[in-house]
Amino acid sequence: MESEMSFMSPLKLYMTILFVAICDCEAHVMSPYRSVGVAPERDAMPTVRKPDISKAAIVEGDIVLGGLFPIHTEKTDRLDEDQCGSLDVERGIHRLEAMLYAIQQVNKNHTLLPNITLGAQARDTCNVDSIALEESLHFIADSLNEQRKPFGCSRSEENECNQSHFIAGVIGAASSAVSIQVAHLLRLFKLPQISYASTSPDLSNKAKYKYFLRTVPSDSNQAKAMVDIVKALNWTSVFTVYSEGNYGRSGINTFFKLASAANICVVDSWLVYSDTGAHTFDEKLRGFMREKNTRGVVVFCTDNDARKLLDSARRVKAVKRFIWLASDYWGTRLKPVQGLEEVAEGAITISPRSVTKCQDFEAYFKNLDPRTHTINPWFKEYWSRIFNCSFRINSSIPCEPDRFNLRNSPLNIDDKVPFVIDAVFAFVHALEKIYKAKCPKQDGVCKAMTIKRGENLLAALTNLSFQGVTGEVTFDKNGDVLGMYDVFRFINGKYTKRVASWRGGRLQDYANLYDGEVPESFCGKKCKLGSYKLGVKPSCCWECIPCGRNKYVQGERKPIKSTVPNY
Repeated sequence: MESEMSFMSPLKLYMTILFVAICDCEAHVMSPYRSVGVAPERDAMPTVRKPDISKAAIVEGDIVLGGLFPIHTEKTDRLDEDQCGSLDVERGIHRLEAMLYAIQQVNKNHTLLPNITLGAQARDTCNVDSIALEESLHFIADSLNEQRKPFGCSRSEENECNQSHFIAGVIGAASSAVSIQVAHLLRLFKLPQISYASTSPDLSNKAKYKYFLRTVPSDSNQAKAMVDIVKALNWTSVFTVYSEGNYGRSGINTFFKLASAANICVVDSWLVYSDTGAHTFDEKLRGFMREKNTRGVVVFCTDNDARKLLDSARRVKAVKRFIWLASDYWGTRLKPVQGLEEVAEGAITISPRSVTKCQDFEAYFKNLDPRTHTINPWFKEYWSRIFNCSFRINSSIPCEPDRFNLRNSPLNIDDKVPFVIDAVFAFVHALEKIYKAKCPKQDGVCKAMTIKRGENLLAALTNLSFQGVTGEVTFDKNGDVLGMYDVFRFINGKYTKRVASWRGGRLQDYANLYDGEVPESFCGKKCKLGSYKLGVKPSCCWECIPCGRNKYVQGERKPIKSTVPNY
């Protein structure tokens, strides 16, 4: 799951958004658009960033799914007006293409939603909540505008009516902080939302997030899995590092509670802010290094912060000093470890379980060509980034698809791709149930299917079960799926095959969790007979102190004077 920063004042922003969305629909300012990658002008809307925010990946359809993806990263400089950073290859492009791939598969399958074409309207959030809310206005405005039009069209009106969008729901967002803000907005308009990566336990609160569901497990499960791994390694003490924002805070708080119950000492815990500098990282790791016997570091960080942590370990010469136990934000991604493989060596990482490796998606992705794949308006930017070339005229390294292709390039598919695909198919199977019940002729979207569609779709989703890419997909009363994880180790620059799994509430198949001698992580060993534990402040570590003459130990920590002489 994922993270991040939240800077908006929600109530004021929501009221502004609601007013703008309704006004735009009433005045037809946001006229329906069909050209690929081009949306209407939005001069009346508040501007929060400089980049072209009109881009969208659009697939024509009778029923449309919205999509929110972090195509670009968030800039860490909060004073910079331009809030969007560089292209995010794995979290952005891979996940967007997973949605487009799933839409394509649905439309090829004539048994699913017969005589209905499924469409898409996917947008860039830059992992910023204010941008995500602004982009979500398109879904709201299109939905309201569609409801204003009379159902059914005469032939003379066919072109105009075909411009109408049936926005059924939204896929996304990625980070928990962004999803929380978007969920507040979509709930007002009864638009179901399925996230593929937001893992905060807060989102299980149906009183606040009634229309939110997710195909990825909650962090309450992940924290339990991480505690079970610490116990399996026989570690009694660890450090924790977590990122600012809902993902890091809620995940690590759950870990604290479970670790305390399991008698695992958290020697030191460190919150990383988005603007934390290299000097602070280095000083903190040097502090960790002073606790010579504690080697385990539990990491609940964004991929950016995880990379900064590893880079700091390289600078302070802590290679092989720590064993990293990282959450799913690090998972099996290359971004945190590229160029830092030696520092990351031996890391244990967690990723939500997927039954298959999505080989069909990989084949689809590797055959994409920027000359023909125009649905994705960011694909040329991706191609330029991967092959270090340019589409500009007279470029010294032109992006010639005949010269470069993805088929011969290494590809590490983002580990949330299966969950994007399952999110699309969850909507499809729910829509299929409604279609069969409301439109018995199945000759296209009928009027009955559009009445109370948000409530009906939510009800269908919460009573759903199907076999997806990640296994059996079913949502509980909180909109959550069953927690299942695969555990990996980073060895020789690669994530090894699964070394353990966590399902059914317990760690399984962990005999090969760590090859060879398992490194110890402790801050106080079991005291011998005649000694007691003395806590070392401010941590939960201890030293073993001899009891002294005529004293004995009650429990482990309290020496008591004996009433028997020369005891």
